[in-house]
Amino acid sequence: MIVDASVGVEIVRKTPLGQRAIQLLDDDLHAPDIFLAEVFHVLKRMTVLKQITSRDAKISAALVGQMPLTFLTVSNYQSQLWDEATKVSSYDAHYVVLAKSLGQPMITLDEKLMRRKDLGVEFVVVR
Repeated sequence: MIVDASVGVEIVRKTPLGQRAIQLLDDDLHAPDIFLAEVFHVLKRMTVLKQITSRDAKISAALVGQMPLTFLTVSNYQSQLWDEATKVSSYDAHYVVLAKSLGQPMITLDEKLMRRKDLGVEFVVVR
């Protein structure tokens, strides 16, 4: 299963949504190597907006390293990455390319992305 950064943030923040997402994860979890940067970016933004303290962000950031994810690069998929980036954001394209290349579903909280039936990706819905 490909894990999107939106799910990662909720998991490390230990939110109710993150707890529900954990129940849906399988034993074979992957994410593109930009996952860390995306999660850290969101945590940093949350501190700037004073939604969480710097201490809480640091604790959450440390938990990212404990997630049982295999981080993969998409450098071998440059052509596919560009093709997908014409349909979705460049960041989302990394996740879509991995999902398609590995033939695995993707778990995300991005409702706009999940509505994209033309991507050829199965999405796991967290409710």
